[in-house]
Amino acid sequence: MPLNEVKELVEECLDESCEHLKGSFLTHLPKYLVSVKQRIIELKELEAQLEDLQSNLTNMSLTNPDEKVSKKDCCEVLDQMEKITKKGGVRIGRQTQS
Repeated sequence: MPLNEVKELVEECLDESCEHLKGSFLTHLPKYLVSVKQRIIELKELEAQLEDLQSNLTNMSLTNPDEKVSKKDCCEVLDQMEKITKKGGVRIGRQTQS
């Protein structure tokens, strides 16, 4: 809930009747519930993507484990991280070296 709206509700609490305050809460709560539910969905999707990444990295055998990332055209670890960004998950920047 944005602070300005909390302030308005506090002012209503001091200036208006309990019935008016109840009505204000009932007017505002549905949009906050929608927002919270959407965020929960997004966080659950992110959780699943990160669990997949963890599992993939745990089970991955690197072909050249001692080679520096900057010397390789493609790093398997970065490839796994990039997969979740293509699924719409966490944005992880990756710069290519020239």
